Amino acid sequence: DLAMRAARLAVDTGASEDEYTEAGRYEADTPFGGADGTPLVLRFPTPITARFVRIRLLHRNFLHLNQVEVYGEVGSK
Repeated sequence: DLAMRAARLAVDTGASEDEYTEAGRYEADTPFGGADGTPLVLRFPTPITARFVRIRLLHRNFLHLNQVEVYGEVGSK
C-alpha cells in the first residue's frame, strides 16, 4: 500500500549537510495524511538547533510527501 510507505520515518537535523543527528522518528501501523485532515505533526520537547532538516524512511523504498512545513525561530550567531 502506498500510504504505508511513510509509516516508519525519521527526522534528522544538522548544522551542515554532511553531518546529521536523528531528532525524532515516527513508527506506526497506521498511515498519516494531510489530505484527509490527519497530518503528521512532530513536536520536540527541547529546542533543536539546526540549519538542515532531512526526512528519511527507516526502510528502503520511495518517499512521497505532498507538503513539509518546518517551524522555528531564527537563532543568533
